[in-house]
Amino acid sequence: MKMANMLYVKKYYEISNSYKKLLRESYESDIREISMNDSGRRVINSYVKKVTDNRINDLIPSGVLNELTNLVLVNAIYFKGKWKECFFPEATRQSNFQVSEKETVPVSMMFISGDFPFGRDSDLNCKYVKLSYVADELEMLLVLPDEVDGWKTLGEKITGDTIATWSREVKETRSNIYMPCFKAERDIPLKKILQEMGLKKIFLESADFSGIAGEKYMFLSDAFHMASIEVDEYGTEAAAATSE
Repeated sequence: MKMANMLYVKKYYEISNSYKKLLRESYESDIREISMNDSGRRVINSYVKKVTDNRINDLIPSGVLNELTNLVLVNAIYFKGKWKECFFPEATRQSNFQVSEKETVPVSMMFISGDFPFGRDSDLNCKYVKLSYVADELEMLLVLPDEVDGWKTLGEKITGDTIATWSREVKETRSNIYMPCFKAERDIPLKKILQEMGLKKIFLESADFSGIAGEKYMFLSDAFHMASIEVDEYGTEAAAATSE
């Protein structure tokens, strides 16, 4: 797993020494000066592309950076893990995967049989199983609702406490696991989501970021997030990046 943080600063824009120290000591973040134009955008996107092993190529959209942009904070993470128990490649078959009561899609369906940490939640009406990676501290948690369309409400009910409870209650169980190979990518504008979560003032001109540069007239104009994941018989490759 690789993680990287970078603060891009407009050339000749001064940020406080205390903030530089905080970034380096607490977040292991580097600081670089760039021009806040399309050339600078390419520098940022090239950095993210490198950290994520070419999985995320255009985090910053064209036209976002301009003469009013002073700072761009970037976080990127890349993960590539091999299953501790790989699926049987020779068992992969073309099959239909039911995504709703009315829709099925053709997929390459993987299969594995063995003893896995398995559990059932009668309150949330679902089953769950853990698949471990070679790095023992990392796992994928698969959750299957009892009803085909159950995922629509299930996702809203799962919390960190739910997952912690499941982790305590799983038991090694002989299981036959079928899972499609899949690849998914998502581009998420974060501004509206953050505002709905209550983070509104940071986007207003009245925001106070004086701890960063000593001036109050700075606010967050936008935030972007991109994520990518690919799963096959041998493991998982995933990446995500966020810019503000």
